[in-house]
Amino acid sequence: MNPEIRPFDVTVVGESLVDVYADVSDDFLAKYSLEKTARETVTEDVLKQIKAEVKSTVIKSGGSIANTAFNLSKIGTKVQFLTKIGRDNAGKIFAQEMLDQGVRCPSLCSKYKTFELMVLNTPDKERTMVGNGSPQPLNFSDDELESLKLSRFVLIEGFMLLANFNTVLKIIKKAKAFDCKIILTLSAPFVVEQEADKFNAVIQLGVDLVIGNRDEARALKTGIGVKELPEIHEKTCWVITHGADNVFYETAKWHFKMQFDQIPKPVDKNGAGDAFAAGFLFHYFLKNGSKNSVLNGMELGHELAGQVIMTKGPRLV
Repeated sequence: MNPEIRPFDVTVVGESLVDVYADVSDDFLAKYSLEKTARETVTEDVLKQIKAEVKSTVIKSGGSIANTAFNLSKIGTKVQFLTKIGRDNAGKIFAQEMLDQGVRCPSLCSKYKTFELMVLNTPDKERTMVGNGSPQPLNFSDDELESLKLSRFVLIEGFMLLANFNTVLKIIKKAKAFDCKIILTLSAPFVVEQEADKFNAVIQLGVDLVIGNRDEARALKTGIGVKELPEIHEKTCWVITHGADNVFYETAKWHFKMQFDQIPKPVDKNGAGDAFAAGFLFHYFLKNGSKNSVLNGMELGHELAGQVIMTKGPRLV
């Protein structure tokens, strides 16, 4: 299928889960020995205790890649989601919220249990994620992977490399056969640190663009700087944020840096990176990664991230 006439701009690939939000204190994190900003695994009994102790919760479709998909669709990008969604209450919440925003989702699956993740927000606007175990591994049939040919780009979340490495390899091979461009998010520093070899191997297979922040990029190889990334992965483009005020775009030929004013007193930092990714990719998709699309994408990404951190919740409203 001609990439220019495909019905979707992007196929987003990742885990479906719901986030259960709650506001807690630093003392609360200390009580349960939870490391701030990390994604912690606890026993089912401990998770029940945490749920019982927090004063109030809000349940929303969640996950970093789902936030990006939601935001992309909201600003006009045509998005389909390749995932597994359980035929349970959490799965119905996830699917309905995504469908309401215009994201195409697969049918509910009775063999899959939708994962619930506690998102604990502290007064300093940081988030700590807590769950029991991890989402079920994602396995897609050849027929399911045929949907990749309906989009020009395929966006894969880095969290997939924790338990779905072989699935990611299969997706990249299939996407390349359909002449799709591949984009990979780095997701979180602890993910990259844990699976750095897998990240580097996947990128070498032909990832066209990597999106992440400076800490995530450094975790790919100890001691490496952002500017040195193209020396290791010559054919890959990199868009790397550095805090709230700097964005770098690196390739073997180009080097852009854009600086912004920091936004004072954010309400909630949750979802800022996902919003930036959506804004950047909106323009990147329009002009296939041209210089102007990169610069316009940096600006829109920063603008959308600024909107998200000034509201409660991880998505555009």
